[in-house]
Amino acid sequence: KLPMATIANATQPGQIALRTDIWTASRGFGRAMTHAGRQYAHELGVLAEMSLRGLQQELAGFPAGSRAMQGALYTFNLIERWDRIVGANAGKVWADKVGRRLRDPSPRRQAWLQRELERLTFSRDEISEILTRGAWRSPDDVNRVAWAITDQTQFLSRRPRRSEFFNTPTGALLGQFKTFATNTGRLMNQMVIREARHGNFGPAARVVVLFPILGEAAADVRALLTGRERPDSLAARLLENFFFVGGLGLATD
Repeated sequence: KLPMATIANATQPGQIALRTDIWTASRGFGRAMTHAGRQYAHELGVLAEMSLRGLQQELAGFPAGSRAMQGALYTFNLIERWDRIVGANAGKVWADKVGRRLRDPSPRRQAWLQRELERLTFSRDEISEILTRGAWRSPDDVNRVAWAITDQTQFLSRRPRRSEFFNTPTGALLGQFKTFATNTGRLMNQMVIREARHGNFGPAARVVVLFPILGEAAADVRALLTGRERPDSLAARLLENFFFVGGLGLATD
């Protein structure tokens, strides 16, 4: 199961494009290849060892110090580390972009900013202050946005998110990939369904365009490794592609 999960995890940056936009995700991808980009992700804290260990336990159902688990997840961790570096840098790019939009006084833009700042976990009082200023209050706000984007697209594992049951051996076994399934559903609801209700169909369009392409590549690689035939029906193939991307693919596994 874990080698197949690695393939799905390689498509996680597609969720960054869904959460932000394609330009932001591509900029984050480019910055992640630089030393400065990797250093920023490290300083932001998204590569913290305990955070990665939490994800390991979520995926494998093994104790964090298990040598068997460490070996099984070596490749997965390389991909996960890369995903988080991309997420952190894309989050910083997104913070700069939102910061420029804060200067736009149009009612439609202000309504979008209100929703976006809520998604970025700012409180009601903080949102009011930021919108009144028309700018971020400090560099800490930019880092906060970068962390939020990484968390919402890469699903950083943290114990407070889970009940104590899922920290037991039985719960770890039953809760494999629970984080990915739950948070992918939340991301889809916030970005696709809720935004469409407000007349913003950009996120839905990105899903329609990107997910079949990324899913096609991931599903083809998986079929090659497993020797499984892919469906001939175009509709069935598109549906399969959709469920092979990012958290959806991990949850499916």
